[in-house]
Amino acid sequence: MDAYGVPRARGSYDAALITLAPEAGEVNFVTTESATWIEYTPRPGFVGEDRFTFRLVPGNGVYPVKVEVRPPVPAPVPLRPNPAELMIRFDLDRAELTAEGRQSIERLRDVLADPRFAQWKIDLAGHTDASGAEGYNRRLSERRAEAVRDYLVDRMGVSPGRTNVAGYGRSVLLNAERPLDGANRRVRLTLRRNAHTEARPQP
Repeated sequence: MDAYGVPRARGSYDAALITLAPEAGEVNFVTTESATWIEYTPRPGFVGEDRFTFRLVPGNGVYPVKVEVRPPVPAPVPLRPNPAELMIRFDLDRAELTAEGRQSIERLRDVLADPRFAQWKIDLAGHTDASGAEGYNRRLSERRAEAVRDYLVDRMGVSPGRTNVAGYGRSVLLNAERPLDGANRRVRLTLRRNAHTEARPQP
């Protein structure tokens, strides 16, 4: 600071002085070893043009500055919501949702309620492990996918038209090396943008 309380700039100037203050913000001078930087901070919520002038000491010139403050740019909608995919597990030979399964589905509540994703479709692919007959397993896998759909519709207000249900039985094992493993008893829930890409969801 000099004798007049003006911030001293290092280098070729002794001080920087505001001669006309801005109407909608504050100005600070930030000095380094080799330069003086002008920092303008608008008041919260201000959008538009602001002006101020300053001079450097020593020196006779007055420097006008015009500042344009623009509104913030909204964040882009992500290509896929997060989470975009879930695995809902089931007990052996059962199609009822477990408490853990309901908690998994609830993770999507905020996403499904977000108007940005109101037109996104929900594919529900049901699966079983390798125990049981093929026909029985296919129907069981369909019932599992239907159980998830019913929870979405009844508990979360999802339109049935947004859902696509399919059962694959034991044809697509998540853990092929352990065909009876509980990880194979699942419904894969996938969010897809705009429309179903296939009549039946990918497993």
